[in-house]
Amino acid sequence: MDRNKEYSEWLKYADDDLESAEILNKHYRKPLNIICYHCQQAAEKYLKAFLVSQSISFEKTHDLLKIIEACQETEQSFLAIAGDCMILNPYSIITRYPSELELY
Repeated sequence: MDRNKEYSEWLKYADDDLESAEILNKHYRKPLNIICYHCQQAAEKYLKAFLVSQSISFEKTHDLLKIIEACQETEQSFLAIAGDCMILNPYSIITRYPSELELY
């Protein structure tokens, strides 16, 4: 796939996840686990879009810490959001599996 097309697709999917989180956040009864899941997914896809834009290959993973580590190898400014990624990281799992909710 063309790198620019792939980059654009990652951004579109990330934007969709972020928009979903924003829409859900406006509800009176907020489904926080689903909002956090979409935030984690948006962050993951934005980071992967950056890697694609830099022609950096990456493994298939939802682990934001691994993904941001790959981003930092090219751009040290990603260090500033590493803590945010650490907070979001568990939400790729705990929102999909009820038994995992007890772990966090």
